[in-house]
Amino acid sequence: MSKMIFHEREYGIFNYRTAGILLHQNTLLLCKASNVPFRFLPGGRTEFFESSKSGLLRELREELHETFSIQKLLLIAEDTFVGFNNNNVHEIVFYYLVNIPSNSHLLNKSYVSYENNDIRLDFDWFSVDKLEKIDFRPKYIIPYLKQPCKQPLHLIGPGFSNP
Repeated sequence: MSKMIFHEREYGIFNYRTAGILLHQNTLLLCKASNVPFRFLPGGRTEFFESSKSGLLRELREELHETFSIQKLLLIAEDTFVGFNNNNVHEIVFYYLVNIPSNSHLLNKSYVSYENNDIRLDFDWFSVDKLEKIDFRPKYIIPYLKQPCKQPLHLIGPGFSNP
């Protein structure tokens, strides 16, 4: 039985995720999974009784084979959308700015790959200024990646009809 915080019902899915913002020389490390057509920030689902911060550090260590540290929380975002299997998804994501070690293998490569459970994850650097031109999701956080806020910001995504 999985310890991941992920709840599936006949009417939809609840997903609790944590993601890292890894910036280097105006580029951003993005991930593409072999089972989806778009790119997203690296990270993953948080486990029960694990903080979002600890979950992110665990996911980055598993996927990128490196130890990172968290600089600060930038965004908390909640949204609803139709997932890639036409499932209705309600998702809450904590986005953290991540410190990249100066001796990181990521800084010397433009491409890193990781496989887990028949899903291949490809990591690559993309210019922050060109995020609108690629299929990056969620699009509504792009302005906050280009100019991070000084204090954490709570975003309600476009999937909710705001009063």
